[in-house]
Amino acid sequence: MSTERVERVDDNDEVVAVVSRADAISHNWLHRIATIVCRDPEGRTLVHRRPDDDSRFPGQYNWMLGGAVEVSESNSSPTLAISADSWTAFVNFAAKSALQ
Repeated sequence: MSTERVERVDDNDEVVAVVSRADAISHNWLHRIATIVCRDPEGRTLVHRRPDDDSRFPGQYNWMLGGAVEVSESNSSPTLAISADSWTAFVNFAAKSALQ
């Protein structure tokens, strides 16, 4: 599992500690994540299948794209980074759908 560091937060989103993402997941601690949902002009939602070896919900389908927020990262910057990556995936998805 990842050695990525995340900010563990309380119910008010106040940082209480910096921990490994693996510990945050295994102990079910609150930590910041950023997600987006991609929709095309017709209202279809991009759905993806999670990797079989993923630590959370392996092999299941998901409509959210995202991940953990890095330590000291602002609340808006991770969403912008996810948006750029996800829109690339979405454009590819929409193009494939149009060809079918």
